[in-house]
Amino acid sequence: MITVHQQTLWSMDLTKLPSLQSLILENSGVNLSNPSRFISKQKYMKVLDFGYNFSIIAFGSLKHLRYLRLCQYNLKTLPESTSSLHNLQTLNLKSCHSLQMLPKGMKHLKNLRYLDIKGCYELTCMPAGLGQLSCLRKLSRFIVGKDNGCGIDELKDLALEVNAKEKSHHRHGNDEDILSGLQPHSSLKKLCIMEYQGVSSPNWMMDLLVPNLVEISLQKCERCHQLPPLGKLQFLKALTIVRMDALKHIDSNLYGETESSFPSLEVLKIVIAPCLEEWTTANGGQHFPLLSSLTIRYCSKLVKLPMLQSLKELQIEGTNVGLLQSLMMSAH
Repeated sequence: MITVHQQTLWSMDLTKLPSLQSLILENSGVNLSNPSRFISKQKYMKVLDFGYNFSIIAFGSLKHLRYLRLCQYNLKTLPESTSSLHNLQTLNLKSCHSLQMLPKGMKHLKNLRYLDIKGCYELTCMPAGLGQLSCLRKLSRFIVGKDNGCGIDELKDLALEVNAKEKSHHRHGNDEDILSGLQPHSSLKKLCIMEYQGVSSPNWMMDLLVPNLVEISLQKCERCHQLPPLGKLQFLKALTIVRMDALKHIDSNLYGETESSFPSLEVLKIVIAPCLEEWTTANGGQHFPLLSSLTIRYCSKLVKLPMLQSLKELQIEGTNVGLLQSLMMSAH
């Protein structure tokens, strides 16, 4: 078996090579006049990173393929034979800007773990039945369709890395309904919600139906004025809040009205919260016992921070002078 990279392929005729396990190449300098015939002969290939015009290639013969990356700006459809790659774990279609349709039989890719369709701006819906892909862990984008099996409820039983804006791009949809329907699997470890325009958090966040979260990032949720009770999450280590314009208070709602909260949190970042005025903790309660790194940027109305005994690193930028004065007084 041979692994071939582009740097070694200048003016080489690949058809004369024996069977390959891995092939990573671009267009320039490679003599490959009949890519379809060449690829069909590679019975043992596991990695294919291909920059050719592959719309006519039948991938059905690549039974051992684990990784497939296709990069072509004018590609409009993938061969339906892609659905026969039953051992495929990663399908990278990033920046295939003209791609309009994914194979209808993608639900048969039972071992698929990563599907990257960032930059595939022409896609109008996902193929039916993606909810059957029980191994899927990362899906960069989900486009809601109207047909049966193409709705947001297809994701409800999948342990996905969630990006609400990217997965739920539907111009006329209701953000709150869409995000509520995107309840992830309870074993989810990392959650990223971007550009959510709902006023309140979905029920599955308020009720903490994702109890195993380790990282949470809430970005550009500009209308959301209240945070869910994240303090109850026992395993949460990192929390990032960026551009939450309507947020005014950090209080018992975030802590979950308990005497102790955020037992595992180590890193907290709050960036661009222009309406945030108050950050309080209940007297006698134990909050943020392990918090070691805190970043506060562009929170112009915030004038006081709670006492955080375990803090080792504090980054302050673009904040109210009163906050700096408060910190200096607390340091004496």
